[in-house]
Amino acid sequence: MQTGFYTWLDRDRAKLPSNYLPEAPRVAIAGDSLLRTVGYRPGSKRPSGWRKCIPGVFRHRTGSDGMILQLRDGDAKLWVIERFHDGDWFNHPDGRRGLNIYALVCAGRPICAPTYQAAMHLAHHCHPASQSPVAAHWAQVFEQEVFDFEVRCARGRVAGLTG
Repeated sequence: MQTGFYTWLDRDRAKLPSNYLPEAPRVAIAGDSLLRTVGYRPGSKRPSGWRKCIPGVFRHRTGSDGMILQLRDGDAKLWVIERFHDGDWFNHPDGRRGLNIYALVCAGRPICAPTYQAAMHLAHHCHPASQSPVAAHWAQVFEQEVFDFEVRCARGRVAGLTG
């Protein structure tokens, strides 16, 4: 685990899609000091309420506000922290449906965590707004394959991937 608050990793090494916050040259990986501050300790279990949607994706409904916290495991084995509002769908000009997704960012760079448990603690700490000492905010990202992604999540629920 990294020490300090963040370790910076070039986006190509983090394997971020080119359309995911394309102006961000790096990602911020939450370090040991930051994760301890938000209540995560190595070996921690996942907080209650999180469900596996499909392999590599966890979600947590925050309450009656319709907001859903989401974690996704990238190819680099880093967990990206996101959120979206369940009713925030829109139609693309080509007819596909899309969803406005927001990533947790620091200095314009997406924040990732080394484990899903660490990402869950960080997501809780920063929803609905980042709390001290985490200097972060939620920034909208363009999600091109939202419909396909949602179909795979729905299939995962049908297949029993919920816990």
